[in-house]
Amino acid sequence: IAVKALYRALLTQCESVPLREEQRDALRNIVRNRFKANIHLVSPRLLRLSLHAGYTALDRLDASVAGHFPSTMYITRLLGKTPRQLTAPPEPKVREKKLYPDSVLPPPEYKFFNRFPRPTVEGIRRVPRMISANQVPFIRWKKPQPRNVSRIIRWEIDNRRKETDRRHNLHDYYISITEHEDKWDSILEREFRIKNSREERAWCSVPQQQLREVNLASAHKAAEMEERVKKYQAVVDAEAALAEKERNERKQAARKRR
Repeated sequence: IAVKALYRALLTQCESVPLREEQRDALRNIVRNRFKANIHLVSPRLLRLSLHAGYTALDRLDASVAGHFPSTMYITRLLGKTPRQLTAPPEPKVREKKLYPDSVLPPPEYKFFNRFPRPTVEGIRRVPRMISANQVPFIRWKKPQPRNVSRIIRWEIDNRRKETDRRHNLHDYYISITEHEDKWDSILEREFRIKNSREERAWCSVPQQQLREVNLASAHKAAEMEERVKKYQAVVDAEAALAEKERNERKQAARKRR
């Protein structure tokens, strides 16, 4: 927390130093580059030295902002001696898109509905179970759970959260505020004969249409989820029937051996 506060204070004071715009930009870049270079420091001694240097620089900036001319000249001289790589803008952090290897994605012959229900199994059949992970139904048939199944569950939960947030934002904020805009337009037209120049009368029509689209997409996903649950249940029932059949066959074979 102290480091973040120091970082923000330095950037704030860099904005107010009585220097040219390009010099203030150079100061901001120095702060960003130095903090970026020291972000992984864990040594108490190095951290103490870095914080001391940061607070010393902040004191010098405060004095310059307050009108202390020698401090301003001191900062100007240091800027002239600072290496170019420190005054240049820091390189933006590029996040590499995580690509899932082909080994994580099962080939078609190993996809769930292409494998289940299983005609035969080695040993005693373990009937898969249909369970719900945060209201996302799926079939658990072995442990540990396959990585692609966990990834799909996380994706489903994240999408549902985003959809819920969007629905609430539209209903609680955008529709409400645009309805007030429509009321204000009505007052202007009624009291002052000021007509809205927009072709579409209602401000709230756009967020209302977006909310209808979100609800329609949600209903479509719910129908797909219901259909998926039926397929899962059919697989579980078929596996249970096969397990019962195989159990009876084992019992009959055991009687014959007696």
